[in-house]
Amino acid sequence: MTVKMKNLWEVKYISPEYKEVVLVPIYKREEYLPLCLEALRAADRTIRIVVFCDRGWAGEEVPICQICEPFGAEVVIQPCHAWRGNSYNVLKAYAWAVEQGYDRTYLVESDVIVKPDFFRWHRAVMEKNPKCPVSVGWYREGLFGNHLSYHLTTNYSSIGVCWRTEALLKVLKHLNYQYLQNLSDYCERVFKGQAYTGGGGEQDGLICAVICQEKWWSIYPAVARCRHIGWYGYNRGWKEGPSGTFEEKVQFTRSIMNDRTEMVKRLGEKDTCDMRMYPMDWKEGDLIQES
Repeated sequence: MTVKMKNLWEVKYISPEYKEVVLVPIYKREEYLPLCLEALRAADRTIRIVVFCDRGWAGEEVPICQICEPFGAEVVIQPCHAWRGNSYNVLKAYAWAVEQGYDRTYLVESDVIVKPDFFRWHRAVMEKNPKCPVSVGWYREGLFGNHLSYHLTTNYSSIGVCWRTEALLKVLKHLNYQYLQNLSDYCERVFKGQAYTGGGGEQDGLICAVICQEKWWSIYPAVARCRHIGWYGYNRGWKEGPSGTFEEKVQFTRSIMNDRTEMVKRLGEKDTCDMRMYPMDWKEGDLIQES
């Protein structure tokens, strides 16, 4: 079911030069969503944003459409299902983007905060590397350089990514009953002796396996173009989230998201390296491939 609503941001749905869309999958933790959408709109006022809601997508207090409406975001509510994890929601969102015929598809999970040059960086590195199917906006340990540096790797993490949409067909051929029924068993069987490196078979592990199997390169920045602030949830070590009303949860999350001490306590030292800021006045020609 797709829900359209009054567009307060005057979204044109066609970004400059490319037909692009941002997919925002959400599973519970609705207090992150306003912060995520706020950052996306600050980075690009015209791009189409579609929020894909899985079961348990929000509490009863605030309807999801009410959260999305001020940001001109559309809503797709997935049918009820019994599959574990977030793979169903993410892969079905990708399948929707393929059906719509977009040139580039961004995936920004609801607990990801993009930086102001997020879209500009992705567009620039994709232009410089036309054979690479995907760029990842997040930080990866061990990559050297400054904010102008980027790396080609065979790694993947589903945090602030941009795909050439046609490449997603290689991933979506694995969206089937056998995969959803048992993620890890499917990946171990299909990618045995090739690329699969574990991770329970969630869509990150599946996509990393496809990247290795297809001998693709993914593009990573030396300094992250987005932040991951999701310190709790069904798959997080820190289980306790904020309490109170929806507004109080949002206010609490906003109050600590830029406090390095608080975020290190919740996410760990490594996962807060994406908090680094840098000059925004760079040009496409300034970017340098380091590896």
